[in-house]
This record gives sequence, structure tokens and C-alpha cells, in this order.
Amino acid sequence: PSFKNLSEEALIKISDVLEECKYVQGEYIIRQGAVGDTFFIISQGTVQVTMRQPDGKEKIIRTLKQGEFFGEKALQGEDVRTANIIADKEGSTCLVLDRDTFNQLVSSLPDIRRQYVEESSKQRRIADQEFTSLKLSDLRILTTLGVGGFGRVELVQLAADSSKSFALKQMKKAQATIQLFGGSSVVVTLCQVCSNSARIPDPATRGTPPFTGSDTMRTYNIILKGIDAVEFPPRNITRQATALIKKLCRDNPGERLGYQRGGIKDIQKHKWFDGFNWEGLRALSLKPPMLPTIRSVTDSSNFDPYPPDTDGPPPDDLSGWDVDF
Repeated sequence: PSFKNLSEEALIKISDVLEECKYVQGEYIIRQGAVGDTFFIISQGTVQVTMRQPDGKEKIIRTLKQGEFFGEKALQGEDVRTANIIADKEGSTCLVLDRDTFNQLVSSLPDIRRQYVEESSKQRRIADQEFTSLKLSDLRILTTLGVGGFGRVELVQLAADSSKSFALKQMKKAQATIQLFGGSSVVVTLCQVCSNSARIPDPATRGTPPFTGSDTMRTYNIILKGIDAVEFPPRNITRQATALIKKLCRDNPGERLGYQRGGIKDIQKHKWFDGFNWEGLRALSLKPPMLPTIRSVTDSSNFDPYPPDTDGPPPDDLSGWDVDF
């Protein structure tokens, strides 16, 4: 993993933040398909690695023993677990390191930071390889998906491949200076459209951001007051839902529901989830409350219509203040 070439000093500092967790026989340490942020080293006992088959049964892939590890990708970013890890006979004991703690070490230990950045950069190069030669002229604008404070998001299509569509965001450099994707007066970011493969939740169950104000400074002050200062109308949100949101949104990570020793089980045991079919969620068999109809990769019927941009590009800033940006 990321630690194999580290100095003894760095390893000692990492060992200081490892947490020992014990698991009884048959307990799931990791579930396939779950999103994780923890890395495990087996300090005692063994664990079974299984994968769920199309028929719903689990197939044993291998057995890991003392000194072996799993979940290392979780330290480098969002990691969707690809297999189940189950405590074997007589239980298992693991040394656990979470991503937040690791990131704090990355900022304080140069040799970890150097190796961490190299691995992350390599992964990004592989992921971006498909679009390294893509130019703005290769894209055809179809319609506007949304308008924000810094620009617009357009639905675009590859001129050479009509099966691929993207969300193209343009930001005026007069308001935001970011070097991402060509253009002298505008900055463009390219995001792949994920139809039927991802869900973007609303900021809260009421569908509006909890930290909003009539002006920017008022919004900042509301944010500083924290989640306890946010009012949730009981007519729209139940008392149990309000309690769940506030426990999840604590300013101190150590106080957040699901962050303590009980982990996600603490969230699953909350009263708001009473009767919820977690097994159905894991099996992807739950019926969504709303399933939008998407006829093609260029279907924008689920977005509000927006008028075309009549402002035109802002004038070029030729002062040269950002030459070295």
C-alpha cells in the first residue's frame, strides 16, 4: 500500500493513530457496493473475502490472514467496495485508519505526501486519458441545463460520436479565475453526464439549501452559526428527520452520527429509518419514489428551460496579472 517505502518515523506516527477494532465470527467488516473511507490491517485472526454472484449467493474468493490488509483505495478518495470482508472463525481484530486522519498525516509528513500525490496523479492520468485530446470545437451545444452565479451549464454532444454527451460549464473569468479548459474570456469544465447510474441528493429533505440568506454576508453568518441555527418547519419535516439531519451535520467530525465506533450501524439504528429495507437497498431492488424518463443521452426534458445567453463574452483582461497562475 501507500506505506511500503515510508521511513520508520512516518510509520510510528501512523501507528499512533491506528484504532483497534474487533469483529465476531460472521460479522461483515466491509459490504460489497458500500462506499468506504477506511483502511484495515489484520492484526489477529483471519477474514474471508466473498463476492455476490448474479443469483444472490456469495462466493468465497480468498482468505486473508494476520499482517495482510484491505481497503487501501479508500485512503485516496471515494471507494466503492468491490467485495465483502467477513470475520472468520473465532473472530478477527483489525487496525483501522480512516481517510480524514490519513489526510491530516499527509499534510504533516513530506514522504507520505510525496508518494500519495504521485499515486493520485497516476490514477487521474489514467482516468483522463480518454479526453486528453478533446477540443471545444469537437463539441456541439444542444441546450442549456442550468444557470448559476458564475455562468451556464450546457448539454453538449461529441460531434464525432453522438452516443456521448456531457455537461459543459462556462464561467466568466471576470468572476472566477481557474485554468481548466481553453478560451480567453471564459473558462470551461467538462463533466460526464451520468444517466441512470448516479443520484444527486437535494441539500436537505426540504429541497433547498439550509444555509441561504438575502445577501452573501448574511449567508456566511448563517453558515458560521452551524446546523443548530437552521429551522426545519415541522409541517414539512418530522421531528425525527430533523434530529437525524442535525446529528449528521455536526461541525466537529467526531460528534457526527456514523463517525463513532458504531459506524454506519448508528445511522441505520436511528428511529427515522425504522422499517427501512436495508437489504433491499444493498440488493438494488428498492423502487425509487420518482424515476425520470430519459429517452436518450441528449434528452433534456427533465430540466427547466432557460433563455439563450445574450450578454456575450466579457472583454478580455489584458493586464497580465494572472500570467503566472
